[in-house]
Amino acid sequence: MKPAFALSLSADGIQLLQKLQNGWYLLEEINPANPDLAGHMAHMQALAASLSPTGLRTKLIVPHDQIKYLTAPINATSQAQRLEQVQAALEGATPYPLEELSYDWHMNGTDAQIAAVAHETLAEAEAF
Repeated sequence: MKPAFALSLSADGIQLLQKLQNGWYLLEEINPANPDLAGHMAHMQALAASLSPTGLRTKLIVPHDQIKYLTAPINATSQAQRLEQVQAALEGATPYPLEELSYDWHMNGTDAQIAAVAHETLAEAEAF
């Protein structure tokens, strides 16, 4: 089951979005510096719960500045060799060792398009 809501996190604002037939729609936005952040977050949760009688499933959108995007040339033919080259491209590309990163990639011609985020960042977003 796909989430009906998304919580987009950034330093500029926290947005609650709802997935409808024609795309994602902004329901509410708050400033993270708001002194009553907890109260506003509780209001967002109540709003989403009132719109979803089957329960809340929410996607978290991590800020783009917390994701490392890179392109790496890949000259391997097997999936295992491609994965090794993707992992080699990630080594040293972030302050985190490979085992502390979650990453995904896809081939675009002879290049791998890679996105990586630290496990620590994902844990913080989920805890929020």
